Amino acid sequence: MTKAYYLYVFILTLHVFCFSCFTSAKQQSSNFTDEYALLSLKESITEDPDGILTHNWTANTSVCNWFGVHCGVRHRRVTALDLHGMGLVGTIPPEIGNLSFLSFLNISDNKFHGSLPFELGNVRRLKVMDMRVNNLAGEIPPSLGMLQELQHLDLGNNSLTGKIPFAIFNISSLRLIRLSVNRLIGSLPNDLCNNLASVKDIRLSYNYITGKIPISISNCRNLQVLSLGSNNLTGGIPENIGELPSLEELYLYSNQLPGNIPSSLFNVSSLRMMNLESNSLTSGLPSDIFDNLPQIEAIEVSDNQLSGLIPSSLSSCRKLQILSLSYNVFSGQIPEGIGMLPLIQQLYLGGNNLTGTIPPSISNLTSLEEIGLERAGLSGTIQICIEFWTS
Repeated sequence: MTKAYYLYVFILTLHVFCFSCFTSAKQQSSNFTDEYALLSLKESITEDPDGILTHNWTANTSVCNWFGVHCGVRHRRVTALDLHGMGLVGTIPPEIGNLSFLSFLNISDNKFHGSLPFELGNVRRLKVMDMRVNNLAGEIPPSLGMLQELQHLDLGNNSLTGKIPFAIFNISSLRLIRLSVNRLIGSLPNDLCNNLASVKDIRLSYNYITGKIPISISNCRNLQVLSLGSNNLTGGIPENIGELPSLEELYLYSNQLPGNIPSSLFNVSSLRMMNLESNSLTSGLPSDIFDNLPQIEAIEVSDNQLSGLIPSSLSSCRKLQILSLSYNVFSGQIPEGIGMLPLIQQLYLGGNNLTGTIPPSISNLTSLEEIGLERAGLSGTIQICIEFWTS
């Protein structure tokens, strides 16, 4: 073979070797970025009860071998960080935003405090952010709206304040939004569900949210759970809430919602839980209103201003376990069919204007654990293995 051929092979080999060195150096540099970010997190932690991070997160071992850290097979970058339930006390440093390959972040059930860093918006591959049950404070950074691959956002049970950034509701990939049990204020955007076609679970209860429930709620066609209880919502329940074909749980208790319960709601056959207690709801309930709720397990509408007769169609709710109609202005008799609910465990009818006697069929309710008939205006008693409160 000619000298030119051997020279060509030498140059090609040198080129491959140099490219390999460059790639390796680049990978080491990237890994150093991840290691630096995690060490910054470690330094911001003031209490590590089990000493796991103290003794395991060291520069002597690869970051991919650290407790709670997972890396990609090919590029060896940090893709997941799971530190939930470790009793950690500390803050979240801005360097966390340098984990550019991170797709899963779970630091729930700890004692992190301080604010959420703006730099979290730089973790563009993030799909799961779970920080529930901590002591986080301050406002939710608008930069979270840049996480366009986010599917699971859980910041519940913290002390977050301020308004919910509307940019969050433009993340079309979101399936769960849980911001309940915080101190959030402001109203919900009118276009709340216009870009949330995939969302299945919205939980914003126990905050200080004001204004109306947006009529765009009907655009969340895959919504299964809507929890807005214990806020300061007004304006009534949107009539089109019955256009949510997959709705299973609806919690609107402890607000200031006036008006009627939309009749469309009782056509959502998938509905299992409905709690509308402690509002200003009025009007009566048609006798056949429960005919289309075969899956319903809990109906809770106490502490409103509902009137009329207790619907006889209750007997068709064969899976019903909780029925709470107390402290309204229902009148008439307790329907005999109420004794046809084999799974009922809690029955509250007190504080109404009911008349007549207690139906003997109630003695058929063998699953019954609690019953409230106080100040119901009834006469007569029956012998069953429970206690009646008639004071």
